[in-house]
Amino acid sequence: MKKLLFLILLISGSVSIANAQVDYCKDIKKKFDEMKNNTTFVSPSISRLVDMTIEKDIGDGTGRPIFYIGFKLTKENAAYDYRNVYVKFDDGTIITYVQDIDCSYLNTEDHYLFLGGKVLHAADLEILKTKKIVKFQMADKDIVIPDDFGTKFKAWVNCMVDTK
Repeated sequence: MKKLLFLILLISGSVSIANAQVDYCKDIKKKFDEMKNNTTFVSPSISRLVDMTIEKDIGDGTGRPIFYIGFKLTKENAAYDYRNVYVKFDDGTIITYVQDIDCSYLNTEDHYLFLGGKVLHAADLEILKTKKIVKFQMADKDIVIPDDFGTKFKAWVNCMVDTK
């Protein structure tokens, strides 16, 4: 009887530990554009005005997937000459993505929107799969990434790389 009770407790403990693991892959949204016959996977957003996303575009499925990291923020002042996005990881490493940054006027409340990003290569993906982003800087504005979002973002990169 004691062995049976011990076995039941052991199994129930294993089940609760297994349930505690989080499947971040289910957060990724799959979008299909019927007109273009194009499928894209997109990670969730941080917020409406500050964002960092990862996308995987598989097109019609016949070619190689294209991965893209995108950044978004707002500022009170316009600036049209910024080109770099700086990304800092939890180990202190900083990577510079050189890409044109778009600036456009939104409204009197949100001011100017800055958008930047980069098509990712295999080396970029390896870094993003193993390191957590803690901050990015674009248009001379630092954006601290919440710890839980950084953890999820790293998991989403792994999910997208593994998704066929």
